[in-house]
Amino acid sequence: MVAALIIRDRLVRALGLIPTELAERLSIIASEVDERFRGFTIEDSGVRITRIANLEAPDTPVPNDWWWHRVPVDGPVAIDLSHYDDAGNYVGPAGRIRLSRYEARGNYVGQSEGDESKLITPPVGHDDSAIPGSQAG
Repeated sequence: MVAALIIRDRLVRALGLIPTELAERLSIIASEVDERFRGFTIEDSGVRITRIANLEAPDTPVPNDWWWHRVPVDGPVAIDLSHYDDAGNYVGPAGRIRLSRYEARGNYVGQSEGDESKLITPPVGHDDSAIPGSQAG
C-alpha cells in the first residue's frame, strides 16, 4: 500500500511538469482511480501508515495529501494496520481468526466447520467472539 501512496505522490509532481492539456486528461483518469480508492478505504489519521512507511525518519510528519489519510476497510492491509496503535507504535496482533473466513478479496465470509486453515489477525474493530466456534488467542 505504501508503494501505491508514494506513486500517487509522484503522479502529482509529474502532472505539474507536463503540458497543461495532457495533465488535465491524465487528471481525469487519476480522479477515477481516486474514487475507486475512496470506495474501499476509510478516513484515518495517517500516522500508522506514515510510521510503517518510515518516510525519511520515524518521526516524519504525516503528509498533507488526502490519500495518506485513508486506510482499507478490510483485507490484508487492514489486518496489518491492526497491529499498530493510533500513534503508529507496533503493539502486535490483537487476536487471531481463521484465514478461511476471508475470501480472496479479503472480505470476511465466515468459517467452514472443520476448517484447519492458517490463523491470522482480524481487522481493526472486528469482534470474533460473536461467531459460534470461534477460537481467539
